[in-house]
Amino acid sequence: MLLRSIRAHLLPSLATFALAFVVAAGAVGVVGASRVGHTPGAVAAMLALYGAVALAEQSARSVVDRSHDVALARLRGLTGARLVTFAAGPLLVVSLAGITLGSVAG
Repeated sequence: MLLRSIRAHLLPSLATFALAFVVAAGAVGVVGASRVGHTPGAVAAMLALYGAVALAEQSARSVVDRSHDVALARLRGLTGARLVTFAAGPLLVVSLAGITLGSVAG
């Protein structure tokens, strides 16, 4: 079900993955460069903040795109934690995969 939902909304999922990957890799790279150059790593915090804002904006757009799917799930009887998992699960998985791979690449 999770992979089917990601495939159904492939373009927003790829955009979210790319955003999370680039922000995580950039933050890790900035921290590494600040250690080598003996400069404060506060730039990484600023980059992470910009990334969090951009990821929140992307998440809001994704939720709007999936509003019809969530409405159908509610009609089929999903409530509570199962509905939240259905609505937020694919975006969370894509974001965490992007952050993890970006951290490794950075």
